[in-house]
Amino acid sequence: MVVNPLSSRAVALAHMLLDGVTPVAAFHAMRDLLPGPSFLLESAQGAGSLARSSVIGLGVVAQLHASHDGVAGSVAGVPHQYSRDVVDAMREFTQNCRAVYSDVATLPYVGAYGIVPFAAVAFFEPRLAPLYPDATLQMIVPAVILVFDHASHLAQLIMLEHVPGLQAQIMAALRGAALAPLERSCAPRRANRVITAERYPAMVVHAQRAIQEGEVFQVVLSQTWQAPVAGDLFDAYRRLRSINPSPYMYYLEVADEVVFGSSPEMLCKLDGSRIRLRPLAGTRPRPWESDEEADVERELRDDPKERAEHVMLVDLGRNDVGRVSRYGTVTVSELMAIERYSHVMHLVSEIQGTIAPDRDAFDLFAAAFPAGTVSGAPKIRALELIAQLEGRSRGIYGGSIARFGFDGSLDACIVLRSAQARSGVVKFSAGAGIVADSVARREDDECQAKAAAVASALGVDAS
Repeated sequence: MVVNPLSSRAVALAHMLLDGVTPVAAFHAMRDLLPGPSFLLESAQGAGSLARSSVIGLGVVAQLHASHDGVAGSVAGVPHQYSRDVVDAMREFTQNCRAVYSDVATLPYVGAYGIVPFAAVAFFEPRLAPLYPDATLQMIVPAVILVFDHASHLAQLIMLEHVPGLQAQIMAALRGAALAPLERSCAPRRANRVITAERYPAMVVHAQRAIQEGEVFQVVLSQTWQAPVAGDLFDAYRRLRSINPSPYMYYLEVADEVVFGSSPEMLCKLDGSRIRLRPLAGTRPRPWESDEEADVERELRDDPKERAEHVMLVDLGRNDVGRVSRYGTVTVSELMAIERYSHVMHLVSEIQGTIAPDRDAFDLFAAAFPAGTVSGAPKIRALELIAQLEGRSRGIYGGSIARFGFDGSLDACIVLRSAQARSGVVKFSAGAGIVADSVARREDDECQAKAAAVASALGVDAS
């Protein structure tokens, strides 16, 4: 291991060979070493293979919290008051952190990690504030960041706070990192629907009435299931990442909450000046027999309803990207490809643009949030209908887990195929896009198919 002392508040930067320790085992061994938040972020590509990097974060050296009561935060133990405009506050907070931790500001994965519930749309569209009174947003800068490079088997340990003996404790935890075998499935318990099976069709009818009257083209209505927490939810995350490997996999313990998931969908990404969005819209359950997949894929591609819905949401994504891009740079680089996951397959497209010189990652996030694929189109009226028809908080579902890099980058996912636990109760949600010719039973089946991976990981029956 090579350790480099740093001159700013960052304490040390260490490089080590970790070819015998997985990120999952490392997080399990390290997660209680510091008080405060802890998280594991992973990504799977292709047939479940890990992407280039995984990230562990422990503790907190800077944090920002926003609600309708105002915005407050601290950096390196010094309290700060921020603008009541949440986008400006996020920008100011990240700039303050970059100045304090300047030695490591350009390193990948060093930044402010955002936990953004669905209701936070009220910060970006103030007219929605009365409908989303529970809006909150949190950003944290971890005290310890451990980055795994899966290609080289090297790890980088970045410590932003001096805690006597902490580095030795981390090394001891990594040397002893091991996980007990875990059964991939467990006996199912019953999960209760928050929205009853009888109420959901009535919601669909109401949404279709709004569509027929020209208020919206589509609205995404979600359902939620809940059950008592049983056992360590990190075990449920381990099952989920095995059942449903996805581009965005995450496990977070923050305050009195646990959030974990395996999401297939990017919200938005900014790398240098390049913007990317990848909307997923159009779903089919995967067949049990592999030789039937080509037929199901063909049916999905050729379904007029699914194609129309997908093109509409691609247009919405183009509009979101266009709000923060240089004129003439917005393109659709991929249209209606098929992506397969454990229980479902989706239609996916990619939209790209070049960010305008007077815009940044925070403007992009505000323009894209929430995704049209979890709200509808036009977005504002769809969000009003969601608040009216669902009649409850979505929590983190449909929101975002995001990294705002001190180097100006952004990588944000949509919280899907996920669960949120608090006060001994775990909840998970799934939604379906309602259009004029939707059939309520089929949309209900789609919600259940999307929820199946999380239900299986939790060991509950969500039928």
